[in-house]
Amino acid sequence: MARFLKKRVEKLGTAPGSLAFVGVQKVDSVHMEMVSYNPKEIVEKGAVLLEGISINDISAYVSWLNVVGLHDIQIVAQIGAEFGLHALLQEDILNTAQRPKFEELGDHLFVVVKMLHFDSEKEIISAEQLSLVIGRNLLISFQEIPQDVFDPIRERLLRPTTKIRHRSSDYLAFAMLDSIVDQYMVIIEKFGDRIELLEERLLKSPAREHLEKIYLYKTEINFLRKTIRPVRELVSQFKRTDSELIDETTIPYLKDL
Repeated sequence: MARFLKKRVEKLGTAPGSLAFVGVQKVDSVHMEMVSYNPKEIVEKGAVLLEGISINDISAYVSWLNVVGLHDIQIVAQIGAEFGLHALLQEDILNTAQRPKFEELGDHLFVVVKMLHFDSEKEIISAEQLSLVIGRNLLISFQEIPQDVFDPIRERLLRPTTKIRHRSSDYLAFAMLDSIVDQYMVIIEKFGDRIELLEERLLKSPAREHLEKIYLYKTEINFLRKTIRPVRELVSQFKRTDSELIDETTIPYLKDL
């Protein structure tokens, strides 16, 4: 089955808003971590339990709750109940076959995007679904595996003089999307280097293995195209929204993205 398709049989015939996990379980158990910050201080919780998460804790901070592992329906439902997430939003979080998109649901903005990882040995790309829920002073991210491209963001959050420490959750969402797009560019450049090298080898001594490489690269680039193209429309919708959750100072950064 193609990587950009997922089995949807378990969802057939169910009512909209019904919670069912669609995808492949990639971690043994769900892990959650939270970072809460304002210009003066930052509080990091490397591992949090549902019982320790409350919407009442975020009034004086911007809080980023990162959830790794999408297979546990009960945890997604409990987070949804605590933070008032729309049932359709919870349904989309659990469905890893989502196309990249931007939506406004209730009091939240919702972004689905694919995070790409490149295996240098096998020269193939893997993708995981990332969902971002943007609320007032709150961002919840849901990802399939621990690996991500957000370490530079985590480092910036530790420094009180950085722009991100003085902005709200909309800017944090922009920073995460910016990191993901940067990773797209890194992967494209790696393929560009490999294609140039393959061209040189073809000119010197054509061989069957080169044809196999061409087919591999063609398949991977097609996958890249299907993954990346919808992100342009997603960002366009993001910057056009008139939601009060988006500060005017964030709009230029979304345009740049």
